[in-house]
Amino acid sequence: IMPGGVLEKIYPNLSEGSVVSVHHQGIKKLGEGLRIEAQSSHDQLIEAFSWDGDNFIVGVQWHPEFHDKKTDSHLDAGVLFDSLLKAARN
Repeated sequence: IMPGGVLEKIYPNLSEGSVVSVHHQGIKKLGEGLRIEAQSSHDQLIEAFSWDGDNFIVGVQWHPEFHDKKTDSHLDAGVLFDSLLKAARN
């Protein structure tokens, strides 16, 4: 998780975490106004990105729908989903 980004605010005091990530494609270069939020320590693949604008725009290339905080050690997907819902309400 990159310092100073949206994911650092969502997952405070966490510089890395485990995610369910299976790729046959990946982001090579981000578009204008986008920033890297997380990268794989294994192969430097961009795992998450955000937009620098005022709206809540976060993309992840992992599968938070497969994370279960009761049975595994992956990042708590509920925190990510709650952040999206909070942004939508505002």
